[in-house]
Amino acid sequence: MSPLYAQFRRSKLDWFVDQGYKEKIKAMLDLFPSSTRNLMVYNIVTRVRFRNAKGEPKDFFHIMNLGVYFNFYPLHDGSKGFNSKDNLRSDLVHKWASMLTPQPIQMIRDYYGEKIAFYFAWLEHYTFWLFLSGFVGLGVTIYGIYNSFQSANIR
Repeated sequence: MSPLYAQFRRSKLDWFVDQGYKEKIKAMLDLFPSSTRNLMVYNIVTRVRFRNAKGEPKDFFHIMNLGVYFNFYPLHDGSKGFNSKDNLRSDLVHKWASMLTPQPIQMIRDYYGEKIAFYFAWLEHYTFWLFLSGFVGLGVTIYGIYNSFQSANIR
């Protein structure tokens, strides 16, 4: 039995759609990744034109300048809680929360897009080389301190 109203979740798709259309709707929801859907919504919001009472063309940024809206952000797919594992966002939180595992670049790409995934891949690479050079620098510093004590004991 389906409730009269409920928050939409992909895992509860059968509450909203008849069984005959369930696979068709799932295929339509998975047609574009989350990053592409957010980009399409952004393009629609920024390119829509409307007219004020005087007939002058206005856009969304004009409304923001008036102070009606302060900003707009893309919505995330589902909750990020540790109890829910029915969406890409919660899977990403579970896999990305650990410091010792490599970053899930493919999942980041699927959720946020190529540019942000490339940034995090570059940041992981850069951090690795900074740690490596930091360890070399620490070794040289320890050797220098040890060598200075040895030369001070000889005099």
